[in-house]
Amino acid sequence: MNVVNGAFRGAGKTAVAMSFSIITLLGLRVPLAYSLAGFTPLGTPGLWWGVCLSNIIGGVAATLWFRRGDWKQRLVPREEEAREVPVPGP
Repeated sequence: MNVVNGAFRGAGKTAVAMSFSIITLLGLRVPLAYSLAGFTPLGTPGLWWGVCLSNIIGGVAATLWFRRGDWKQRLVPREEEAREVPVPGP
């Protein structure tokens, strides 16, 4: 997941990377770890299973989103396009 989030950040899609990180941590990791540790016979190892499962689920979700290709859209205009944009004067 860290590799795919790094690719999103490198492509300028920092909001996507942040969203996956927040959703994975607060939406998956905390509830899974709490549930597996507190409501199953796993006990303390359930915490680590929750961390592991949240990384796997988040990584698969981020990879699927990455494969959509939305990150390929140019955010910064090419140099030729930037010259065409009029700059307001003082």
